[in-house]
Amino acid sequence: MRPQSHTVVLPLLLAAATALSLPGAEPFRDPGLPLDRRVDDLVSRLTLDEKIALLGQVQPAIPRNAPADVPFGDYNSAGRPVATWVKSLDDLPPMMDCDIRHGRTCLYFKGQPLYPFGFGLSYTTFEYSNLRTAAASVSVDVKNTGTRAGDEVVQMYVARLNSALERPLKELRGFERINLQPNETRTVRPSLKGADMTYWDAARHSFAVEPASVRIMVGGSSADVRLEKTIRLEKTIEVKE
Repeated sequence: MRPQSHTVVLPLLLAAATALSLPGAEPFRDPGLPLDRRVDDLVSRLTLDEKIALLGQVQPAIPRNAPADVPFGDYNSAGRPVATWVKSLDDLPPMMDCDIRHGRTCLYFKGQPLYPFGFGLSYTTFEYSNLRTAAASVSVDVKNTGTRAGDEVVQMYVARLNSALERPLKELRGFERINLQPNETRTVRPSLKGADMTYWDAARHSFAVEPASVRIMVGGSSADVRLEKTIRLEKTIEVKE
């Protein structure tokens, strides 16, 4: 099983340069040189604007050789985007509409994104089980059900089901990255604090927790919820800063 393709700029540049390589050409065009030397040579030739453009492409934080190692399965990446990537700008409200409640970010976007917030791929698979809730914590068991070691980013989201206010569809309230060997199981315990449930009460001029049913969701991304459980907050609580 191989991950879906992603834009990996430097390897593509190197591949294109290799195809055009000539005797006595620059080091980054020589396929016989170590990858580190070729990358160093190519980066040294980039302008500042070109380097900034590469940084702005939101690539996962992975080791230097990973762009070559990932396609062959030698490195099992677990990078996650920190934004919702829509399929089309037509899926978003007008640019001058600054109210995110009209459909911006994973908090309020109701469409089908191209890449959801927290999305990621792996050469292995993970199974979630035994979601448990307590007064100030959530715990869930995660098992590597594949044949390779890999990292999973366990994400916890919350949603208010019957709030008197307009609240986000879901909010990230905890996450943990774990490494699991094949068939290994680990219990993950993201913290769930009272402050995580608050809203700004304009009448009291303070943060408060209102009585409401709260759905706790855990999974591999904002769109990959594996398990969920509903708890009840019974009374309004003022939260002091």
